Amino acid sequence: MFITSFEEQNITYRSCSNLRIHLSTTHHFHETSLETFLNHFPSRANTIQPQQISQSIVNLWQEKLVGFAFESLLDLYVQRLIFDGYIGYSRVHGIPSDIDAIAYKADTQSYTLIEVKEKDLSKMHPQGFGMDISRIKDLTDLSTATGLAISYVVKRIDNQKDRNFLEWKIISLQNFINHLQDRTIQGGSGMGFENGHYPTQICPYQYFKDLK
Repeated sequence: MFITSFEEQNITYRSCSNLRIHLSTTHHFHETSLETFLNHFPSRANTIQPQQISQSIVNLWQEKLVGFAFESLLDLYVQRLIFDGYIGYSRVHGIPSDIDAIAYKADTQSYTLIEVKEKDLSKMHPQGFGMDISRIKDLTDLSTATGLAISYVVKRIDNQKDRNFLEWKIISLQNFINHLQDRTIQGGSGMGFENGHYPTQICPYQYFKDLK
């Protein structure tokens, strides 16, 4: 399950392997057809034409993927079909931004978007958990566009090598931003490409709550 917004069109949707798609409008999700969803993205004048995949490549990847669960592969295929096939190569769109989970609270009939990271404590004082600045901006823009609350969930581990689980912590995005340290540091080894530049800000550990 995933949720994505495209900043230019200000559209949010979620989908899974059966191609159920929901548009987000003012705190609620409404199921819609793939055709209706795609109509929100204008067609490109010059689209990339599909090419036939050779049988040798098909055979190679069938062998490589034989050990993976069918449902996992189908979910991944559907994601790439929507992102790349239906939108990426043939439609005008903004920059996609994914969300790890959507929580629904029945008593208030409200949704919360969940950002999940696996992290150890930062090394410099005050110790805490960080997020790269560009991601903070993306989540802030997404919350503003959808009107939905966002929570930051951290799976705390002991260190980057052993990665033994210690605890789950949670904080609202707004509370996280309110307590960010002014100092910017370089993101850790899990932030992206080797030798990449990932400016990151830290929120002290004390502001995170236990997630039970």
